[in-house]
Amino acid sequence: MRSSHTSPPLTGPCIQQDPKHSELTQFGALVVRWCENRKRKQADLANAAGLSPSYLSKLIRGRREVTVAAITALEQVMHTDGALADAAARSNDNVPHRPPQIRRRTAPAQLPPTVSTLHGRDHELASIATWGPAPGLRLFIDGALGTGKTALAVTHAHRLAPTYRAGNLFADLRGHHPDGPADPSDVLAHLLKSLRLPVPDSFTDRVQAWRSATWSTRLLLVLDDARSTEQLTPLLPSGAGCAVIITSRYRLSTLLVGTSTQTLTLAPLTRTHSLNLLATRLGRTRITAEPDISNHIAEVCGDLPKALALAAEHLSTHPNVPLERLLSEHEDRWELTKITDNADGSMHAALDAFYKTLPPDHQRAWHLIGSIDRTTTAEEIAVLTGWAPGHTRSVLEGLVLAHLVTRRDSTYDMNALIRKWGSQMGTGHQRGSF
Repeated sequence: MRSSHTSPPLTGPCIQQDPKHSELTQFGALVVRWCENRKRKQADLANAAGLSPSYLSKLIRGRREVTVAAITALEQVMHTDGALADAAARSNDNVPHRPPQIRRRTAPAQLPPTVSTLHGRDHELASIATWGPAPGLRLFIDGALGTGKTALAVTHAHRLAPTYRAGNLFADLRGHHPDGPADPSDVLAHLLKSLRLPVPDSFTDRVQAWRSATWSTRLLLVLDDARSTEQLTPLLPSGAGCAVIITSRYRLSTLLVGTSTQTLTLAPLTRTHSLNLLATRLGRTRITAEPDISNHIAEVCGDLPKALALAAEHLSTHPNVPLERLLSEHEDRWELTKITDNADGSMHAALDAFYKTLPPDHQRAWHLIGSIDRTTTAEEIAVLTGWAPGHTRSVLEGLVLAHLVTRRDSTYDMNALIRKWGSQMGTGHQRGSF
């Protein structure tokens, strides 16, 4: 806890002008003056911050570059509100023969713009906020396609960003891209270039270079749309001062076992939040005028934020036409979740790409559950497929981990949009009404 008493300011010309501090760097003068003001020995400060006294002495005299890890450790004791980092940034410029480092003046800032309104996720944001911006935070957000994982991750990352002075990095791992997931070696090259560091030729050397660059650095890293633990492991920073936020459609259990990773699973929105999202895009009056149709739109969109946003955008192009009339004009209700200027951004395209990444037995199970059009059991799927009970449960659990199926006791179910897609893909039909 910070001390409640006031003390002389720790910044300003007086640090350089004091004759006693003339041989010290600005960082060193600040540390020495802080100790003098509180009548504490430098060795005591070093011990409290988990540093060796000899190492702190070298930092004070400019014989070693002040790392972000050292600043973080000292700040927890000194509470200078940024003055320590500012002085270190100026002092480091005069340290001879320093290796390439991440500087405040070149710190990357790669987070995508945050959405203006994140509908229906106040509870989730409040929950992850309680975990704090502490160094070493690792947050894993999983959930079904279209639940808004990236939007939530980016929103939270923007809140944390000021704490991570070395900058923030963002990498799209393309876990379900039609051309396949991103190669970890290529991602490492992107990350190292972003830190203005050399990129080795071999994958092994890139891993080592990344780990060396992050072991004493305080960075914020967002890894979006991860496909597997194997893809993620080489990309994780080695330093305890880095924070990582990961999103994935899969529950990557291998990554989570035995770690201190915080997890959050996003479910579809509640119906109330779905209607609020539609009302924000289409107007409250329009939604309340046709409540049954509005509920139907939310249902066929599976209460998924992405599908709802696409449907609302499509319907908003005709503000003077009743919603019921617009729906009746579409034989193919997938048009609701498609926008004309980006076919690849539709739910149709996203589900198609996801379907093609699944093993054949998972595809078949998705089709069967969709065709049954109700809750089902492992025993029923085994009868329909001829699979052994153990294999049937393994396939169904795979769909659960991919957030395509929800298990309740001994039954399995899908939401309306995912169910409809599975039934169509299995029969080879791309079109059909809800």
